[in-house]
Amino acid sequence: MKSSYKIPTWSPEKNWHYTKFPNKEAFRVYVKSLFKEPGKYKFDETSFKFNEHSRFFTKNKVYTIAPEDSQDFYEYWDTEKEKCKKGVIFHNDKGDSWYLTRWYYHWINFLQIYDKRPSVKSFNFPDVMDHQYHVCLYEMCAILHGKDEAALKKRQMAWSYMHEARMYNCYLFDSGFVGKMVASDKKYINATGGEWKFLDEYHNFNNTHTAWACSNNPHKEFSWKQQVEQKTVDGRKVFIGSKATISGITLDKDPISGVGGACDLCIYVEGGIAPSANITHGFMKPAMNFGGIKTGTFNIGGSVGDLDQCEPLKDMIENPEGHDIYAIESNLLDENGTIGMTGLFIPEQWGYSGETEETNCIDQYGNSLVEKALEVLNKKYTQAKLTKKHEDYQLAVSQGPRNIAEAFAIRKVSVFPVRHTAAQTKRIEDGEVYLRYVELERDEDNSISFKITTDRKPCPYPIKLTEEDKRGVVVVHEFPGKSPEWGDFYFSVDPVEVGKSETSDSLAAIYIYKNPVKVTQIDEEGNSTTYIERGKLVCEWVGRYDDPNETNEQLSKVVEWYNAWGISENNKTSFNNYMILKRRVKHLAPSTEMLYDKEIGVSQNVYQKFGWSKTGSNETGIWKKMLTDGINYLSEELKEDRDEEDKVVKVHYGVERIPFIWLLKEMQEYQPKKNFDRVIAYCALISFAKIQEAAREIKEKTERVSDTNKKHTFTRSNFLKSVGRQQQATQQRPMQMYRSVGKQQLTVKKK
Repeated sequence: MKSSYKIPTWSPEKNWHYTKFPNKEAFRVYVKSLFKEPGKYKFDETSFKFNEHSRFFTKNKVYTIAPEDSQDFYEYWDTEKEKCKKGVIFHNDKGDSWYLTRWYYHWINFLQIYDKRPSVKSFNFPDVMDHQYHVCLYEMCAILHGKDEAALKKRQMAWSYMHEARMYNCYLFDSGFVGKMVASDKKYINATGGEWKFLDEYHNFNNTHTAWACSNNPHKEFSWKQQVEQKTVDGRKVFIGSKATISGITLDKDPISGVGGACDLCIYVEGGIAPSANITHGFMKPAMNFGGIKTGTFNIGGSVGDLDQCEPLKDMIENPEGHDIYAIESNLLDENGTIGMTGLFIPEQWGYSGETEETNCIDQYGNSLVEKALEVLNKKYTQAKLTKKHEDYQLAVSQGPRNIAEAFAIRKVSVFPVRHTAAQTKRIEDGEVYLRYVELERDEDNSISFKITTDRKPCPYPIKLTEEDKRGVVVVHEFPGKSPEWGDFYFSVDPVEVGKSETSDSLAAIYIYKNPVKVTQIDEEGNSTTYIERGKLVCEWVGRYDDPNETNEQLSKVVEWYNAWGISENNKTSFNNYMILKRRVKHLAPSTEMLYDKEIGVSQNVYQKFGWSKTGSNETGIWKKMLTDGINYLSEELKEDRDEEDKVVKVHYGVERIPFIWLLKEMQEYQPKKNFDRVIAYCALISFAKIQEAAREIKEKTERVSDTNKKHTFTRSNFLKSVGRQQQATQQRPMQMYRSVGKQQLTVKKK
């Protein structure tokens, strides 16, 4: 269809002519070369040519003054129809070029929308805006590359009007077109307050003011077909017309109901409130392909609604390749300008309009003044943060986000103290905490050995469902030593039951806790110093293998390496079962060691007599206690730094005993009833350690050190060397009950 690549073109030198492309590939390369971002398209006076027909209509109330049925009349409408089917290229005299897609050109010239701005409040034509042009150019690139389309957007940018204009453009000009408008709720697409209303408005304007009038039969909500009934000379009823159709489908009861069959364009309305959109998309893919040929397009876009309902859109934006979505490079992943491949994102600073000259950030040609908009927004959001509750502030920002992270940020305050977790996260990022990545191996004598690795990295949070390698790596803050003594280390496991999964982002998680010890340190002169080296996390592994046995073996190797004793969540029996079968039961603490289980008296099978239970009433009772222990561990005050005048200059908190960045980030986003593997394993470990420390005497050890190596005796991390140690009695603050369990005051004496 070579004629499809003969594009109507306007330039100052030639006025109207054609630009010819030899094939689809050449046209695709050209269109992609024009794709930039709002603020960089450099619209000038030429943009007044983009919508010259709507300007003419606004002034004269007609599109052409040529007499109806005249040759000039038909020539005008045929010429414009060609542009509305192919799109238009515009050049200026400075070497700049723009391609307006067929539906964007049609929309800004021949369809009206209701403009609700206080100064207008009437039906009017859309203004030329570079962020709307950008959306249409993205969608054309997707079509030309055989991909589907996903967009995360700010609110109030005429998205619905623009996309129903695209649907109507195809319905009007493409014979046999099949369009489907789908949504998770009927109210989003009905004719009263939903998007079918926009189709009605377009159809009425089209039939009143253009030469492209057409009839629908049927013509009812959720069902249009472009045809008209006629009778043949012998009286038989027949239907003539393009036979194009548009249907509306709601998916609240079944995500695939009614979406089967061939489809040229499927628009998923309110994609930010679409909890099953991924299922619908997957089911529709075959209907939009013919063998290896892409025949239809799936389009989903929306602003973020309830975070529980926007997961499919979130995954399509953050992992476009995994969903066959057209991916573009973006530096708007977060506030740091991180670059990555995403679906389309339209931030608040693009196309930001205001009522005053100081707040309006769009110039007369439709260009976004991005830097100015960011200044206005930063000031606005800074003020909002001071006056609004956190949830209200976060909700406001998510509806007008400056980056993707803001759009999907947790709206509720995490129960974990963010000010502590954020500070510790920065220390880790700045390299102030000793960490090594290691791989563990089981030797011929069944002992565990390790080797340092740089080839593998920890699994991030959250991990993408499509991530092929979820094995992670063992992260060590303090090594166990050659022969760790029994009782020096505890562990906690949050296991998984299955291996490879493309539907679950759950990972196995294990943490190793080094128990507190009372240390008496003797220097060369015979002076002794006694202090408590507090318990802390020293090792983690978070990941999963395709084979669940390999996952459990990896967990077991970590446990054996540290010669640790501990617990797992036993409603998932996989890990306990594996340890029993491998005769490694000595490492499993009976459930009676978790006083919570003993108090509640849970009935358990053979594999559940170890560890702790998170089932039935325990889910609120036990977990609530564990969560509280995990939170308190972070906020516990460990030490004060004082200046020469004995004034406190810094307080060290318990969070400094946590050296694992992804655990801290999970804490920052923790919300009940969601998947937080690291948090579960961590909280259970802290509770277990708390119970054991209360029931057992603290271990003691004596070491002789020289003045030259005192700083390196007890830990491999200078940063955390003093964290967890008690201070001089003159500096000691009163200790809470939890903090004093198994702890003694520092004493100083001379032999």
